[in-house]
Amino acid sequence: MFGNSHDITPVSNEKIAIFDKKLCSKKLDKPAFVWFYANYCGHCHSMHDDWKKLEETRDIDKRVNLLRIESEQKSLLSNDPEIYGYPTLRLYKMNGKFVDYNGPRDAKDFKKFVENNITKNKNKKLSQKKKSEKKKRSKKKKRN
Repeated sequence: MFGNSHDITPVSNEKIAIFDKKLCSKKLDKPAFVWFYANYCGHCHSMHDDWKKLEETRDIDKRVNLLRIESEQKSLLSNDPEIYGYPTLRLYKMNGKFVDYNGPRDAKDFKKFVENNITKNKNKKLSQKKKSEKKKRSKKKKRN
Protein backbone atom coordinates (compact mmCIF):
# COMPACT_ATOMS: atom_id res chain seq x y z
CA MET A 1 0.00 0.00 0.00
CA PHE A 2 2.05 2.96 1.27
CA GLY A 3 5.23 3.26 3.36
CA ASN A 4 4.27 0.16 5.33
CA SER A 5 2.49 -2.62 3.49
CA HIS A 6 0.15 -3.46 6.38
CA ASP A 7 -3.03 -1.88 7.65
CA ILE A 8 -2.82 0.05 10.88
CA THR A 9 -4.72 -1.78 13.61
CA PRO A 10 -7.33 0.44 15.28
CA VAL A 11 -8.24 0.22 18.95
CA SER A 12 -11.35 -1.74 19.77
CA ASN A 13 -14.78 -0.13 19.47
CA GLU A 14 -15.19 -0.89 23.19
CA LYS A 15 -12.17 1.28 24.09
CA ILE A 16 -13.55 4.09 21.95
CA ALA A 17 -16.95 3.79 23.69
CA ILE A 18 -15.25 4.06 27.11
CA PHE A 19 -13.23 7.07 25.96
CA ASP A 20 -16.37 8.68 24.49
CA LYS A 21 -18.37 8.20 27.69
CA LYS A 22 -15.63 9.78 29.81
CA LEU A 23 -15.07 12.56 27.29
CA CYS A 24 -18.79 13.44 27.20
CA SER A 25 -18.92 13.61 30.99
CA LYS A 26 -15.65 15.61 30.96
CA LYS A 27 -14.21 13.16 33.47
CA LEU A 28 -11.22 11.54 31.82
CA ASP A 29 -9.15 9.62 34.37
CA LYS A 30 -6.02 10.90 32.65
CA PRO A 31 -5.31 12.86 29.47
CA ALA A 32 -5.69 11.04 26.15
CA PHE A 33 -3.45 11.51 23.13
CA VAL A 34 -5.54 10.46 20.14
CA TRP A 35 -4.36 9.73 16.63
CA PHE A 36 -7.14 10.02 14.06
CA TYR A 37 -5.98 8.26 10.91
CA ALA A 38 -7.18 6.67 7.69
CA ASN A 39 -5.86 3.42 6.27
CA TYR A 40 -5.80 4.96 2.80
CA CYS A 41 -3.55 7.82 3.97
CA GLY A 42 0.13 7.57 3.03
CA HIS A 43 1.18 10.11 5.70
CA CYS A 44 -0.55 7.98 8.35
CA HIS A 45 1.35 4.88 7.25
CA SER A 46 4.60 6.84 7.28
CA MET A 47 4.17 7.82 10.93
CA HIS A 48 2.85 4.44 12.11
CA ASP A 49 6.24 3.19 13.37
CA ASP A 50 6.75 6.38 15.38
CA TRP A 51 3.30 6.02 16.96
CA LYS A 52 4.17 2.43 17.91
CA LYS A 53 7.41 3.69 19.54
CA LEU A 54 5.37 6.17 21.55
CA GLU A 55 3.01 3.38 22.65
CA GLU A 56 6.02 1.39 23.86
CA THR A 57 7.31 4.31 25.96
CA ARG A 58 6.37 3.20 29.47
CA ASP A 59 6.56 6.59 31.20
CA ILE A 60 4.13 8.11 28.67
CA ASP A 61 1.75 5.15 28.84
CA LYS A 62 1.43 5.60 32.62
CA ARG A 63 0.46 9.26 32.33
CA VAL A 64 -1.80 9.36 29.26
CA ASN A 65 -4.11 7.07 27.36
CA LEU A 66 -3.00 6.54 23.79
CA LEU A 67 -5.74 5.86 21.26
CA ARG A 68 -5.77 5.41 17.51
CA ILE A 69 -9.12 5.96 15.89
CA GLU A 70 -9.58 4.97 12.25
CA SER A 71 -11.61 7.31 10.04
CA GLU A 72 -14.58 4.92 9.95
CA GLN A 73 -14.61 4.64 13.75
CA LYS A 74 -15.00 8.36 14.45
CA SER A 75 -18.76 7.93 13.99
CA LEU A 76 -18.65 6.02 17.30
CA LEU A 77 -17.96 9.31 19.08
CA SER A 78 -21.05 11.14 20.36
CA ASN A 79 -19.77 14.54 19.29
CA ASP A 80 -18.25 15.01 15.85
CA PRO A 81 -14.53 15.61 16.43
CA GLU A 82 -14.46 17.69 13.23
CA ILE A 83 -11.54 15.89 11.64
CA TYR A 84 -11.02 17.16 8.12
CA GLY A 85 -7.63 15.69 7.26
CA TYR A 86 -5.40 12.81 8.23
CA PRO A 87 -3.40 12.31 10.26
CA THR A 88 -4.84 14.45 13.07
CA LEU A 89 -3.37 14.22 16.56
CA ARG A 90 -5.06 15.65 19.63
CA LEU A 91 -4.32 15.68 23.31
CA TYR A 92 -7.61 15.61 25.22
CA LYS A 93 -7.25 17.00 28.71
CA MET A 94 -9.11 15.60 31.70
CA ASN A 95 -11.75 18.33 31.42
CA GLY A 96 -12.58 17.29 27.84
CA LYS A 97 -10.85 20.20 26.10
CA PHE A 98 -8.16 19.40 23.58
CA VAL A 99 -4.97 20.72 22.05
CA ASP A 100 -4.13 19.90 18.43
CA TYR A 101 -0.64 18.65 17.65
CA ASN A 102 0.99 20.35 14.66
CA GLY A 103 4.63 19.37 15.01
CA PRO A 104 6.93 16.87 13.32
CA ARG A 105 5.57 13.33 13.01
CA ASP A 106 8.06 11.39 15.10
CA ALA A 107 7.97 9.65 18.47
CA LYS A 108 10.42 12.04 20.16
CA ASP A 109 8.34 15.10 19.29
CA PHE A 110 5.05 13.36 20.18
CA LYS A 111 6.49 12.57 23.61
CA LYS A 112 7.79 16.12 24.11
CA PHE A 113 4.38 17.56 23.17
CA VAL A 114 2.54 15.30 25.60
CA GLU A 115 5.00 15.96 28.43
CA ASN A 116 4.90 19.73 27.91
CA ASN A 117 1.10 19.84 27.91
CA ILE A 118 0.74 17.54 30.91
CA THR A 119 3.34 19.52 32.87
CA LYS A 120 1.54 22.80 32.12
CA ASN A 121 -1.71 21.28 33.35
CA LYS A 122 -0.12 19.89 36.55
CA ASN A 123 1.64 23.19 37.31
CA LYS A 124 -1.64 25.06 36.85
CA LYS A 125 -3.44 22.68 39.24
CA LEU A 126 -0.65 22.94 41.82
CA SER A 127 -0.73 26.73 41.57
CA GLN A 128 -4.52 26.77 42.08
CA LYS A 129 -4.21 24.37 45.02
CA LYS A 130 -1.53 26.55 46.67
CA LYS A 131 -3.68 29.66 46.23
CA SER A 132 -6.64 27.87 47.78
CA GLU A 133 -4.57 26.70 50.76
CA LYS A 134 -3.16 30.20 51.21
CA LYS A 135 -6.70 31.65 51.33
CA LYS A 136 -7.73 29.09 53.96
CA ARG A 137 -4.71 29.94 56.15
CA SER A 138 -5.41 33.65 55.81
CA LYS A 139 -9.07 33.14 56.82
CA LYS A 140 -7.98 31.13 59.87
CA LYS A 141 -5.58 33.91 60.92
CA LYS A 142 -8.33 36.51 60.61
CA ARG A 143 -10.66 34.43 62.80
CA ASN A 144 -7.98 34.04 65.50
